[in-house]
This record gives sequence, structure tokens and C-alpha cells, in this order.
Amino acid sequence: MPLPSVPPRPEAAGAAPLPRAEAFGPPPPRRAPDPDAPPDPDPVCGPLLAGGKVVARPAAAIAEGDACGVAAPVTLAAVVLRGGRQVALVPPAVMRCDLADRLADWVRDDVAPATAAEGDLLGIADAAAYVCRNRNWAAGARVSEHARGNAIDILAFRFARRTVGWKDPGARDVLAALRASACARFATVLGPGADAFHETDLHVDLEHRRNGFKLCQWTLP
Repeated sequence: MPLPSVPPRPEAAGAAPLPRAEAFGPPPPRRAPDPDAPPDPDPVCGPLLAGGKVVARPAAAIAEGDACGVAAPVTLAAVVLRGGRQVALVPPAVMRCDLADRLADWVRDDVAPATAAEGDLLGIADAAAYVCRNRNWAAGARVSEHARGNAIDILAFRFARRTVGWKDPGARDVLAALRASACARFATVLGPGADAFHETDLHVDLEHRRNGFKLCQWTLP
């Protein structure tokens, strides 16, 4: 079935005011499981939402035709660092719970320490998470992991003094550390040098491949 028509993804924007992730409110109190409740469509979601490392809320199930959808998506508004400070996603992104969980661990345990010299990490500018489309927007191509809520495209990390993108020659050592950690955590990493569609953003996903094969294509400046 042809995928629905979608507008082009936004280009990288200048530094915009970061939205308040607190608008999502505190996480709901933990409740005892209901033995009569139907099975959780994504068992990662409950622990993720209750664990305190993200600011997120459940989103409605998505089903678009035969190719696109997420049974139990979340809207991720921020990652909570180990010291308690929130790093906002701009804009908040809809994705699978396991991707939100993996992204939070990467930001908390790898990105924040690797970028400490840049000052406080304030925000993550993202271009797209869930989008019903084919790979690279190409007619006849395979369905993208974005269409399964299993991928996110990151434009830059925002700090108090500046924004660091993927082609910043002054941040090569930082980018090298981020490349190594991203390629270790995610199934796919596509950045500058991978193809024309990823010259200004970093694509990461959790695509399941035979024998756990990973794809890491990101040329440092």
C-alpha cells in the first residue's frame, strides 16, 4: 500500500527558546498491577515512565495503513540527567519506549560526560522521530524505521553558550567520543558522510537485523 503523503522534514533551525518539559507534570504514582488487565503491548513502557530518567507521557496507539504504526508510543519531552537536571527534546518526539529508553541512557551516561567541557547540556534539537514514510523519502524504497517509531534524527546539542552540530571542526574530539558511544548503543548510526540525507542530522535507530549486525556511517569533520 502506498504510504501517505508527508511534508518534507524541517531544516535545522537557529537556537530557539527551549520549551519547559515540566509542562508534562510529574510522573503518575506507581500502582499495583491489575491481574485482569490485558497484556502490556510494550513491557518497556511501564518501567521507563516510572523510572525517573525521562519526562514522557503515553501517546495514543498509531496505525497508518499496513506499513506504519506504533502499538504503545510515548511522547518524550526530556531526558533527566543523573544529577536531576532535565535536557529537553525540541520538539518533543513520539517514539517506541525501547528507543526512548536507549536514547535516555546514551544522553545520561555518554553524551553528558563527553560534552562536559561545553558547559551544561540544555537541549537536543531533533528533526523527526515517528513519521510514516519510506527510507530517504524515496518512492518504492523500504519502509523507514521512523515509520515504526524506532528512529530519531538529531540536529544538534544545545549548550548555554553555543550549539554543537555534527560538522563542527572545533568539536572533533567531542564528536569522536559521541560517534563511538552511539555506534555501540544503537543498531544504525547515519551522520555526515553516510549519504546526502544525513549531512546535517544524526540518524539513530534500533533496527533488528540478523546476527545483531550494526551499521555505523559517520565521517568526523
